[in-house]
Amino acid sequence: MKIYDTSTADLNALSEREVDYIYNGLDCCITHELVDKLRLKLEPKTTGQICRFTGALQNICLDMTLTGIRIDPVAKQKVILETEKKRDEAQALLDELSLAFYGQTINPKSTKQCAEFFYGFLGIPPQYKRGTKGPTTDDAALEKLRVYFYARPFINLIKSVRDYKKKLEALNSRVSSDGRMRGQFKATGTETGRFSSSKNVFNEGLNLQNQNEYSKRMYIADPGCKLAYIDLEQAESRMLAAFIYGLFGDSSYLDACESGDLHTTVCRMIWPELQWTGDPKLDRTIADSPFYRHFSHRDMSKRGGHGTNYYGKAPHMAKQLNVDTILMTNFQEKYFQAFPGIPEYHEWIIRTIQTTRTLINPFGRKRIFFNRTDADSTIREAIAHLPQSSIGDLMNLGMWKVWHKYKHKTLKLLAQVHDAILIQFPEEIEDELIPALLQLIPHPLQARDRQVWIPCTAETGWNWAHVDPKMKLWSDTNPDGLKEFTGHDSRKRSENTQAKNRLLDRVLF
Repeated sequence: MKIYDTSTADLNALSEREVDYIYNGLDCCITHELVDKLRLKLEPKTTGQICRFTGALQNICLDMTLTGIRIDPVAKQKVILETEKKRDEAQALLDELSLAFYGQTINPKSTKQCAEFFYGFLGIPPQYKRGTKGPTTDDAALEKLRVYFYARPFINLIKSVRDYKKKLEALNSRVSSDGRMRGQFKATGTETGRFSSSKNVFNEGLNLQNQNEYSKRMYIADPGCKLAYIDLEQAESRMLAAFIYGLFGDSSYLDACESGDLHTTVCRMIWPELQWTGDPKLDRTIADSPFYRHFSHRDMSKRGGHGTNYYGKAPHMAKQLNVDTILMTNFQEKYFQAFPGIPEYHEWIIRTIQTTRTLINPFGRKRIFFNRTDADSTIREAIAHLPQSSIGDLMNLGMWKVWHKYKHKTLKLLAQVHDAILIQFPEEIEDELIPALLQLIPHPLQARDRQVWIPCTAETGWNWAHVDPKMKLWSDTNPDGLKEFTGHDSRKRSENTQAKNRLLDRVLF
């Protein structure tokens, strides 16, 4: 083997091929030297363990990226047409309102036109974005402008048009020549360790983790197969509850999570004056009773509780939920009285990152926070990190167990959606397969003297959207949609879908 001494070699005297040899050789050798140095810094029980686990997930990422999900072209076109219709309606209403009030139309995508309207015509103080010179009218800036009530109709319409345009860009993503939508999955795409998804290397597909209920109708199972959507139940709440009990011994939130209906239990604790009966069904009805404007007591418990868990301040959450600040403040006071471990957890996180800058989740994932540790954005990110990263690792572990056990069989992993996975399997094995998966995926976590299990539920069907009994989204009830698996599913795939599958196969293959 020829040896080149790069310290004395005259690269100009060498051939182009020899220069390539040297470049590739250095690339390999220097990388190898770095690995040896970095291995000494990897902690065997934390960083090294996560590094090996992430490496084991690469096969799954590649498998899902190559497999893709079959697309129903008729449903896809219908979703596109309906989205275009909604965009046009929002744009027409914006044009009508702006002509009457402003004397000219506003292009929602034009920063200049939006800035002239909000900051010039309306006289609202400009919003600026770090790193840019001029005023901004991005979505974050528009949210801050909601305090000016006379700007809200325009903000709502501009954001609606923008949202529909983004959805159309995604819906018009290129489908592969075999009629499948493929997204590229990455196991190292986020700070928390959650998967990320994007277009593949051929500029086909889209982010399969960011599909709304309406667009999911176009994703269908292959002939003779069925889809299953398996997700962890109340995952982040249960994980946060486990941390609180493990750190401080306060079991109040964990007990509520394991009560069977977290949000109704929270309602009973926050509003004890309501006529609770102790009967789960009757209490659920009481929890669903009107509370404020468009919110029931249970809605407030669910949405207000989630934001409060992650350090949402009353003024900000009031804007987000469109409720009075005083009402949100009173809710949080009662919420913290019912679950004192939650503010204690917030304080513990703040102390930890301000003294060590480091958090390690139960699976050994270590994260160092490099931003200002006294900034609200950093604190909120740190408070959310442990539950979110732990659930990401927990779901990835369950997904790996599924892939490892069934990879040589006909089961196919199609997508990972943070705390859920989408799989495809032959219809005839559903009754045995789904109960087995529901037993296989959960993994216990030890918190003091208690084992905490985060259960999972499964929904099965022939397309990714849910059955819609009230026909809110489509002209039919989507009989082929996902339905909770409670045993044998007596449904049969609709003849219309089967005929379209056969026709699609003839066209493609």
